[in-house]
Amino acid sequence: MDETRAEQTMNGWLNKVPGYGGYRDKETRRDLDRQVRDRLVAELATRAESVERRAQVAADERRLQEVGPLNDLAGSIRHLSNRINSATYGYGGLFGSKDVNADVLDQIRLFDQALVSGLDAIDATLPALQGAGGESLVNAVSTARRSVDQMSAQFDLRSQVVENAIPATREQTQSVLDVLMTSEQQKTARAPYPAYDLHDRDALAILGDNYVVDARIDVESAGATFRLFRISETPEQWLFVSRSKETPLALLTRSQAIYVPGDSPVIGEEAFVVDASGHGSGDVVGAGGQSSRRAVAYTLLRGATDQTKRAIVLQWGAEQQVYSGSQVHPDDLEIFGKP
Repeated sequence: MDETRAEQTMNGWLNKVPGYGGYRDKETRRDLDRQVRDRLVAELATRAESVERRAQVAADERRLQEVGPLNDLAGSIRHLSNRINSATYGYGGLFGSKDVNADVLDQIRLFDQALVSGLDAIDATLPALQGAGGESLVNAVSTARRSVDQMSAQFDLRSQVVENAIPATREQTQSVLDVLMTSEQQKTARAPYPAYDLHDRDALAILGDNYVVDARIDVESAGATFRLFRISETPEQWLFVSRSKETPLALLTRSQAIYVPGDSPVIGEEAFVVDASGHGSGDVVGAGGQSSRRAVAYTLLRGATDQTKRAIVLQWGAEQQVYSGSQVHPDDLEIFGKP
């Protein structure tokens, strides 16, 4: 099987770092982080020196209009190198004594791969810098600066994950890790789950149980856009699908319990934590047709103790609708379409 770009990168100099294995061994994480960063610092220094030599040649040949942009580029590379070299982390987070979530370790590995890809992107511009002048040089420098800025953003988010030992969200990682994906993979990653486009009478199965869609609630806002599909009338069950893959799918049941907001919100006697809330507009589509769009307030919640528990509260004026249940893994959902 052909290697992906990420795998090819991983098989490059990262694998030559002694003991590099995705930070699985907590006893060596700090040493491994230092080794990876030292190698990045050295690689960036080499590229800064190359650009500085090009600037010196331009100065010697009295092409002074080229010296400034080249020195600025070299300065930006050295600035990033210094930031990577001087970054200090506490003894918590990735380097603490507690076990770290596997998603955190995988993200750090991906950030390392993305930073190495950034070096490749800078390298791709260096030949153009050697032979360019005038507008061509300006364009080549601009391209290289974008690669450096991308690496800087990658390192910022990597540092956040290292410090907190909490994986970054899909939205946060999407732009800084896109370098590891093909354009087709990027398009797929940004697309909502296929279930987001379910329609009336579409058949589906969740964990082997069969359902048919017969109604839909559609909510749109600046903060969240999602749909609730009614897949069973008795008991009244709904499939929650967000437009963002960052928010899990959930199988919910319409609840008669009252939602009580506050610092420790509850539904009935069950405690929850608010994931998101806001105001937007929504409509309802069912056998009787489609309602007009009207204002709605929403609250998305997860269980305080069991984070696979999910709940949604919709407030349509004076009417409150409460739905609670559990998240569903995408692999546990199968869509058949219309019978």
